This record gives sequence, C-alpha cells and structure tokens, in this order.
Amino acid sequence: MEFSIEEFNPKKEELLSLVEQYSWLSINWIEDKSWYNVVSTARKNLKAKRVEIEKTWKAMRDDANKFAKLVIATEKSFIEIIEPLELTLKQTEDNYLQLVMIEKRKEELPARKEQLNWLSDISDDEILKLDDWDFDRLVFELKQEKLNKDLELMELQKAEQAEQARKQKEEQEQQKRIDEAKEQARIEAEQKAQKEIDKLKADAEAEKLRQDKVKADAEEKIKADAEQARIEAEKLRKNTGYSKFLSDNSYNELTDKIERNWDTITIYREVATINL
Repeated sequence: MEFSIEEFNPKKEELLSLVEQYSWLSINWIEDKSWYNVVSTARKNLKAKRVEIEKTWKAMRDDANKFAKLVIATEKSFIEIIEPLELTLKQTEDNYLQLVMIEKRKEELPARKEQLNWLSDISDDEILKLDDWDFDRLVFELKQEKLNKDLELMELQKAEQAEQARKQKEEQEQQKRIDEAKEQARIEAEQKAQKEIDKLKADAEAEKLRQDKVKADAEEKIKADAEQARIEAEKLRKNTGYSKFLSDNSYNELTDKIERNWDTITIYREVATINL
C-alpha cells in the first residue's frame, strides 16, 4: 500500500486565490446591507472548503493509522524471530567481558577491600562484579550511611546527655526544695521551741512571783501571828495569875508548849525521848 500526500492535497494556489478573492471584503456603514450578504456568502464558501479539507485529511489519517498498525504488527513479528537469540548472544558477550573485567579487577581487589573493610563485609565476588563507577558509588553510599549513623548516634548521645542534665538539674532542684523545706521546718521548730521555752520561762516567772507572793504573805502572816502571840504573851506575863500558873507548873520555854483556847490555857510538855 502506498500513500501520496499530493493525492489528497488541494492546490495551494487554489486556496491562496480564494483567500485573495475575499480578503478585501468589509462592511463600513450600517447602510451596507448588500455587502453583508456578500461577506456572509464568502464566509460560507471558506467554511465549506475548510470542512472539505478536514474530511479529506481525516479519511487519509484513518487509512494511514490502519496501515501503521499493520506495519507495527509486522515489525514486531519479525523482531520476535531474531531478538531472543540476539539477546542471548548479547548476554554471552556481556558474561565474557564481565569475566575479563573480573580478572583485571583482581589486581585492585586488595585496595578495594581495604577501602571497604571498615564500611561493609561485602564478599570478594560481589566486589569484583562492580566497575569503577559502581564501586566508587558504593563506597560513597556506605560512607554516607556510616556518616548518617554516626550523626544519629551523636544526636542520640546529645539527647541522652541533655536528658541526664535535665534529670540532674531536676534532682538538684528537688534536693534544693527538700533542703529548703528542712531548713524551714528547722527554723519553724526552733521558733516553736523558743516560743515554748519563752512560755515556760514566763510561766515559771509567773509561778515564782506567785510563790514569792505566797511566801511573802505567809511570812507576813507568821510575823503577824508571832507579833500577836508576843502581845498576848506579854499580856499574860503581866497577868499575876498567869505567871503564878506558869511558876506552879515549872514552865520551861525550851521544852514546853502553851496552847490557848479562848479562856483556857494548857501546857504541853515533852516527857522523854530515846534514840533507837
């Protein structure tokens, strides 16, 4: 099947002539109604020509698409006949070239292993399969991976140190609060104890004053009673009957005791004592 664009192509000169024929048309005033009809007819002629061109080329595209699909299918069937063997032979070539490169790379194997010994435990066979570009890329990726791990480890260590510092600071602040609470409790206890001591001192002072007053009152009463007894005794001494009573009964001031109950006077005397 053969296709010729010229077969479907209208004469270019024909289209240019048609455009030139209508290009001068215009309507300048509202009174140019007759020219409106001329312009409308020209536009319709151009549209009809355009539609004719589109239909013609669409039919050509449909035939061309069918032919293209047939060509592609035929091409594919022909390729499927020879391509498998081609690929097999290409793989054979690549395997041989790989073996040659592996033999050549064996000279570089010690240096490569030295580069990788701290990065990876990849086998010798895997190393030999890598060309220079792949090997350099592997080294770069492994170094980058190790760097990332080291950075992660550093970040983890920094985070742990920061956490330890935070905990230590928190413990110090907590201990500080405990110490401050203890000191405050000690101060409050001392203040409370001092208040109790001051209260005891005040109570003791008040009690001492009370006792001193009681003692003073007692002493005062004793003095008053003694003075009263002295006065009464003096009165009795002046009483002749009383003196005679004392004399008749051999009254001794050191050993005898006189007791007076209203108008009755009684002498009490110590008869005898003994130490056992």
